[in-house]
Amino acid sequence: METFRVKGPPGTGKTTWLINRIRDALEKYDAHQIYAVSFTRAAARELVGRDAPIPETNVGTIHSMCLRGLQNTNVVERDKDMMEEWNRRYGSIYSINDRKASIDGNTNSTALDDWSFHRSRLQPEEADREFVSLWEAFKKENEAIDFTDMLLQAPDFLPNCKVLFVDEAQDLTPLQWKIVRQWGANADKFIYVGDDDQVLYEFTGARPEEFTEEVDEKNDITLKQTYRLPSVIHGFASEWISQVGGRRLDKVFEPARQGGIKIASPCNYRFVDHVCSDIRGDLEEGSVMVLASCGYMLNSFLAFFRANGIPFHNPYSKERGDWNPLGKGVALEKVRAFYQLHLALSTGEGVALGIPSLWSSFGSMLRSKGALKRGAKKELARLETVKASVGIHTMDALFEKPALEAILNLDFDWVLEHLVKVHERAAGFAVRCAKLWGIRAIDRPPELVVGTIHSVKGGEADSVYLIPDLSYKAYQRMILEGIEARDSIVRQFYVGMTRTKNKLTLLSPATEQHMEGLY
Repeated sequence: METFRVKGPPGTGKTTWLINRIRDALEKYDAHQIYAVSFTRAAARELVGRDAPIPETNVGTIHSMCLRGLQNTNVVERDKDMMEEWNRRYGSIYSINDRKASIDGNTNSTALDDWSFHRSRLQPEEADREFVSLWEAFKKENEAIDFTDMLLQAPDFLPNCKVLFVDEAQDLTPLQWKIVRQWGANADKFIYVGDDDQVLYEFTGARPEEFTEEVDEKNDITLKQTYRLPSVIHGFASEWISQVGGRRLDKVFEPARQGGIKIASPCNYRFVDHVCSDIRGDLEEGSVMVLASCGYMLNSFLAFFRANGIPFHNPYSKERGDWNPLGKGVALEKVRAFYQLHLALSTGEGVALGIPSLWSSFGSMLRSKGALKRGAKKELARLETVKASVGIHTMDALFEKPALEAILNLDFDWVLEHLVKVHERAAGFAVRCAKLWGIRAIDRPPELVVGTIHSVKGGEADSVYLIPDLSYKAYQRMILEGIEARDSIVRQFYVGMTRTKNKLTLLSPATEQHMEGLY
């Protein structure tokens, strides 16, 4: 068995390299003999999305590969009834909430988090023994397992595996390393890819030291060309990450081009009006990210973007509704119906079928007063039932003049003035976006991404705005725990600053709890 380590600094095309090496392996091995596993579902999906030329069953997370070989797939954290029963019995001391993974590393840990953490680091003896006794007895009673059990019961080998690729290896826990090394030992080639400078998941048990273990020099590969970072950002980021106090691997790689922009902004995350004006300017030129170490630091930005109709999202954390207000929803359909009504009437195509149903959708978010004439609701309902064609003259008989003019002129201000209260937040934001940026703004992915540094791992934008502040918990940990904790935060901000393809704006700190040297 040959082991290869591939170091992939930011923007060096790690996924492309993986796909190309999988294609190379196909010259010697059958597709079913090649596996690619990853730390996260997102990375596994990206490999599949890039048309990795191996069966989809051979691509997945380490957890998913382990799960396939288990007879017992009754997982406590996935069973709502079991979780409720646990909290009913023990919630006063050991409450367990939604088990979705943290995306900023700053959540308050529970006893289950601690138990999972210590087992992932192969240090189970350090966990809360009372909790462990209750939890293990509860699993036994319900004939269930937990997420960590999936790994502890991992098979010794992957079926027919001759070549094993491991992506995002820097974020694996010691337990996950033990598993993939066992799988790799049964293969001809074991190739792991990552970057110890970009470890983000130490709070789940990852240890950079696992990635930095010695390998044969001839099998130690560095991807030496970034396709993202210009020289100014490359130089600043390289200097920043060099302050890591623990062991790190040297990686010499070339910038994408000369140039780039680094700015120190006097604004902080509590007073964002001026910096948001800069963001609007950057959006005229390309894509933008606003990043923080912790989600609450983004609230002032979210409020500004909502109030000013600036479309934003976070495609890497779609479960966060506050970061994805233009996701699929009823409000968007209602705003689209307004635009379709406008097209139908203003282009003379209003005699076609569908206008009553369009009004039924759009009009449901408006106050009737000032929009419809007396008896119009009943008549529109009748027209919709009989599938009647409706023209401008019929509309004139049913609608108040300002409402009809608003539809004909695509008057978004009129719509905002007539929204019922329940629709003001979701539909109001969509209307403001459409007014300022055109109706396409609500039908295409926004150019602005807002989120934590953890949430956008693997992403990039033309311009990045980075908040230097830390949560109280993270700051205290850095002060009390020394080099290891500080190194973790240095790496976190390194990941944040290296998302940019051109411009990096470093905001000023809002509190004393911030990462020194950034601003």
